[in-house]
Amino acid sequence: MQSIEDLIYRTILEMIASTRGSCMTFTCKKVARRAGLDAKPITLTVVKYVIDSLLEKGMVEYWRRAYICPLVAIYGHKFGT
Repeated sequence: MQSIEDLIYRTILEMIASTRGSCMTFTCKKVARRAGLDAKPITLTVVKYVIDSLLEKGMVEYWRRAYICPLVAIYGHKFGT
């Protein structure tokens, strides 16, 4: 059985793979729903934790901040596309 964090990472990677442009934006709620998780505050906090770990690595950046569900942007040049 995979952990929730692995599921969230995999969902974000699938979202990146299916994007058509050079920039993709998403919220914690969008990632949670796409991963098949409930959009409850505790789940969104776990998603935000995973996104914050990607932020620390420089792979994503906040486009618009919010308390639980920030809008996050991923640009193509960070993934070599």
